[in-house]
Amino acid sequence: MKASKLNVVTGILSPISWNTNNEVVEYSVYTDKDEDILLKGKNLDSNFRFFKNQKVKVSGNFLSSSSDLRVFQASRIEKSDDTV
Repeated sequence: MKASKLNVVTGILSPISWNTNNEVVEYSVYTDKDEDILLKGKNLDSNFRFFKNQKVKVSGNFLSSSSDLRVFQASRIEKSDDTV
């Protein structure tokens, strides 16, 4: 069986939603193509909090796509070496 290829999204990681304990519960990546891509995944705050407001590369797959909302299932994040 052939494994599916992961997509990579590059942009600025931004928190967009918090719970009542002031913990981030949703993030998005704002790309250089002016796209705001909503991220989904396990343990987002614990894995992504070190990269808040930094340029990152996120690996994963798109869950849905429409003209106003793109949702990305994130499986890995790393700091991008690209300059903003």
